[in-house]
Amino acid sequence: MLELFMKNGKFRNYLLYQTFRGMGSGMFGLFIMWAVHELYGNQMYTGIAVFLFGIPGVASFIVGPFIDRHNRVAIIRIACFAKFMVIGLMFVALHFFTLSVLVIFAAILAIGIINMFNAASAAYLPSIVDVQELIAANAGINIFGMVAGLAMGGILFFVLGGSGDISAIFAIAAMFLFIAFGFTLQMRNGNEEKHKVAEKPNYLAEMKTGFFYLRKGALAHFVIALVVMSVFEDIQSVNWPLFSDLYAGGAQGYIVLMFVAMTGSIMGSFIIKQVGEKFSLSKIIIAGLFASGLVMVAFINIIPGDFSRGLLVYALYIGIGSAVGISIQSFRQKFLPESVLGRVGTMTTTMYCIAGAVGALLGGVVGTLLDVRTIMYIYAVSYIIIGLGLCLSKKVRQLPKLSDVVQLNDMQ
Repeated sequence: MLELFMKNGKFRNYLLYQTFRGMGSGMFGLFIMWAVHELYGNQMYTGIAVFLFGIPGVASFIVGPFIDRHNRVAIIRIACFAKFMVIGLMFVALHFFTLSVLVIFAAILAIGIINMFNAASAAYLPSIVDVQELIAANAGINIFGMVAGLAMGGILFFVLGGSGDISAIFAIAAMFLFIAFGFTLQMRNGNEEKHKVAEKPNYLAEMKTGFFYLRKGALAHFVIALVVMSVFEDIQSVNWPLFSDLYAGGAQGYIVLMFVAMTGSIMGSFIIKQVGEKFSLSKIIIAGLFASGLVMVAFINIIPGDFSRGLLVYALYIGIGSAVGISIQSFRQKFLPESVLGRVGTMTTTMYCIAGAVGALLGGVVGTLLDVRTIMYIYAVSYIIIGLGLCLSKKVRQLPKLSDVVQLNDMQ
């Protein structure tokens, strides 16, 4: 990965942009959920916040043809600046009036709308690195994300444990996004220009093309699995602040878990580096899902009585999940032609966001009916059930190593 970073200037600028963008966006996303929980103590409000983050993504499929047709670097640049403006305005607003829950919800919704264009980043990556370097590139993004996450977590830990100044968090998040925007100005187009679609726009036909690829091979089974997973992920997300409050020592414990999550990402990068070229994708992904569920069950049992050991188990859980995520992402980037990555990416985002919105609302309701540990057990078991489902798919079981995956030709 270091060699790729040093020799490929386009990837280097992209990686630095991703790092600072992740710090700014992540700081806002993590803190705002905790703020809603802490200010109102209402699981339904937390559910609404998670719902608003995801609901704009339901319409992501609309922007897919736009991403494939237009300059991806320009889209990345505009989206980054828009996030900076939203969070910067939140900081300014704090100095003129009290921040109401409606203002918080409006900011969350605006960030969710901007996130509809995130597929431009995933579609841009294969145009600036060789196919053989995709795993190294995705792992590198995870490693840099981990370092950024540790820095972000340190800042949050200090602010939440000290003054608790909300405006300081918004200011720092906006600063990181502004730095990320600076790196977007250094980014240059990759090789995607040769894949431009027809000059005359025909969005309906282009979206149909995206659906065509979405149904191909094992990719369709992964999409179904991830849609189901999105429901349970958002049920868990809604109730995670309460779980942290009860079993991880409140706000600072919540940040410590986030610290560990970022550290676990580098473990995932190490895992995929060791097994990525030795085992088939089917074995890595299915075994990873089984292991994720079992390790999460262990974490839920250990964390109440032994916080330190619980953190180590949680890091392992994040590492395994990260390895699975890198595998699926790399498979999609190699399997699909670059000309449709934007459309397929936004369509899958739409499905995930619909599922996530359902999960967010269910999370708010379930959180008022069930004990939070029971909810976490359900979440853990969902990984095992999804892994079993993928075992039933012949197309998934027959997947080779990533290096042997054959890219589809246009309309193959």
